[in-house]
Amino acid sequence: MNWAEYTDAARRLAEVRRREADRVAALRQRGEHAREEAGKLNEALEKQREELTRLATQLRLPPPTSAGLLPAEASDVDEAINAGKAALAHARTYAQQAERRSYQPGLLPGLPVGARNLVVYSACTVVAAVITFLAFGSYDSARGSMSFSFIAWSVCGLPALAFFAAYAIITFFGRPRVEAGRQPATRSVRLGGLICFVGMWAVFFCIAALL
Repeated sequence: MNWAEYTDAARRLAEVRRREADRVAALRQRGEHAREEAGKLNEALEKQREELTRLATQLRLPPPTSAGLLPAEASDVDEAINAGKAALAHARTYAQQAERRSYQPGLLPGLPVGARNLVVYSACTVVAAVITFLAFGSYDSARGSMSFSFIAWSVCGLPALAFFAAYAIITFFGRPRVEAGRQPATRSVRLGGLICFVGMWAVFFCIAALL
């Protein structure tokens, strides 16, 4: 081997060593970055776990677990961290949706309070009206008159039952699962009484007009 060949081989060896050193440095830097990102991800997971636990306690649900967050098939550290960040973002979105939903009642959650109460009182009044028509068709229409018991139930009994049934439905199903401070009156008592009694009286006078 002459001097030129020796110097060329030495140059190539130095180049190989430089590339290897650069590769090792890049791997080290990548490892440090991965550890830093993993630490941030763990902190975010811990905060989210505490938030989800608090939300689950308010909603009276089992506490959440963080198992299965990172996909088992992830073969690369960066891929696993990115997948963990994506899963964390999705979980945070679902948690926010669940928290917003928890402040809404289970009954007709998309309606305002007044509209919800109006629907409930009206529905109970309609049910009472159907019962009134069925009772009249079964007993009183054959005689061509209305008995005293039918009049009493139509004017007082069924309106009161419709009102209290709607009141109970709103009380048990029209309240949010999580109380956000002091809740205003949500039962619309005067509106409910007006709907139930006036509605049933209108039904009674319609039946009376048919005789």
